[in-house]
Amino acid sequence: MYVDNREIKNKTDRSCVYEQLNLNGMTVQLKNLPIGDFLWVAIVETAEGSKVYPLEYIIERKTADDLASSIFDGRYNHQKYRLKASQLKHVYYLCEGKASKGSMLSQSVVDTAMMTTRLVDKFRTQHTKDTEDSINWITRLSMVVEKNFIQELESDEKDYIEFRYTYEEFSKKNSKAPSDPKAIFAQMLRKIKGCGREFVSTVTSQYNSAMDLYKALNRLPSDEARRTMLKGLSSKLSKTTIDHLIVLFCKEEYPKIEKENLMLE
Repeated sequence: MYVDNREIKNKTDRSCVYEQLNLNGMTVQLKNLPIGDFLWVAIVETAEGSKVYPLEYIIERKTADDLASSIFDGRYNHQKYRLKASQLKHVYYLCEGKASKGSMLSQSVVDTAMMTTRLVDKFRTQHTKDTEDSINWITRLSMVVEKNFIQELESDEKDYIEFRYTYEEFSKKNSKAPSDPKAIFAQMLRKIKGCGREFVSTVTSQYNSAMDLYKALNRLPSDEARRTMLKGLSSKLSKTTIDHLIVLFCKEEYPKIEKENLMLE
């Protein structure tokens, strides 16, 4: 198993995780992982040397206070987007402990975020009481991963095992790229109320940047044609959201609202 190096260096109160997992009989190595905090890998010996292949299991681990902070500053959605983009089959989101009195957000907000992560993002979620409880849960999961891998090795159905990519390819594909227009575009769309994950995924699969979508919308002759195009990208988009997108991408000025008609909530 690879453990993110920053998980240890930046969080000294949890440095016992690395040592304890080793004591529990697991082979653990520190790495600067591009995403997640724990990643299971298989090491294959070849004539050319060792090759490392990620398995389909990864964990993002946060204390409740960490999670509250990441929701507050926007990292929460970005990290989930990158985890989903990895296409690993088994993504686990581990939340440790309860929000403290000094937390950025309340425990109820943390609980709602975990529910959204499970129901909307389709990640597997796990709450643990403390660091020791997290170690025990990770150890049990590791036993399951190892058992499943051994069963695949011993299976007579096929005489080979397929891996999605090498660790080097995994690291390159999932490294942060703040200057990547598509990643920035996806984050921008997610900030628009009503633009769900399905819509963002569909749009970014067809358009590499905001400029590409801008050009596509403005080539159309009318707002009605633009509404049809946007509705075609996702049937879940509401009329209000579609109108907001048209204003954002196609109008030189935002609509003016008379002051007497403006209500604040």
